[in-house]
Amino acid sequence: MVNPDDQETFLSRLEVRLTEMRQLIDDILNWSEMMESTLEFGTNVKIDMEKLVVGGHSFGGMTALYTGYRDERAKAVFGFDAWIWPVLPKVMD
Repeated sequence: MVNPDDQETFLSRLEVRLTEMRQLIDDILNWSEMMESTLEFGTNVKIDMEKLVVGGHSFGGMTALYTGYRDERAKAVFGFDAWIWPVLPKVMD
């Protein structure tokens, strides 16, 4: 179990999550292949990236908040019971 006071561990995990979120956003931007082949959506489905919302629960909520803070493509963010206390002092620097 990770010590809840170990901010550096949480921040390093948060950076990994940010990298993953940025890759997911990149994949969505290249939506045609992903939407048709992976998700099996029809070609009439459109995504408005000017309204991209990211969200999550617990550490996923913190991931969403951090993604919104670090990636301008995220236009709105929501967190359900976002678990921010271990990293808040560093994020707010």
